[in-house]
Amino acid sequence: MRESGRTIPGSRRGRIAPVGPLQPLAYAGTQFSATAAGYSITNFSYSATGGAVFTAAPVPEPSTWAMMFAGITLLGAMAARRRGQFGQLPRAV
Repeated sequence: MRESGRTIPGSRRGRIAPVGPLQPLAYAGTQFSATAAGYSITNFSYSATGGAVFTAAPVPEPSTWAMMFAGITLLGAMAARRRGQFGQLPRAV
């Protein structure tokens, strides 16, 4: 990633390379800095003047999606079983 001629180490998917302190970014009254250890960010700070808003939305991990899918599947199977639509062979007329 590049900002004002500065390069921040990282990959295309946003993972920070294990390089230690990252160079701080400063532009238009804002300040950003982060420290990486291994493949996780250990320190993160952001400050702004003039009413800037910074929002970081959490992203569920793949295991969270798998558990949610399994839960919804089980709920659907239970509902179908209660209605008698699951596990029965069609009757010949």
